[in-house]
Amino acid sequence: MLQSTREDQGEKASNVISQADQLISEIEKQLAESDQFLVESGIDKKRLIEKAGPKQLREAQALFERDIADIEQEVSQAQARSSFSQIESRPKSFSRSMI
Repeated sequence: MLQSTREDQGEKASNVISQADQLISEIEKQLAESDQFLVESGIDKKRLIEKAGPKQLREAQALFERDIADIEQEVSQAQARSSFSQIESRPKSFSRSMI
């Protein structure tokens, strides 16, 4: 019983890690697409960053931090759902009186 519980936890952790890897891949893909858009539009990314003032940089940093917090929250919620479903899936043990 204990072994299967550990295996279940390992499987759930693997699923969470897999989901996180998928999110990272999607974010990397979106970053590449945005870089490609800038190139196709004739916009120099380095120059754009240099021209950004402190206000824009703060806003961009705040948006980035909010995105990271949202991702962390999603992962935490997935872990919580995973552990909750594991608790519900355990068979109930019945104590038997010795006769």
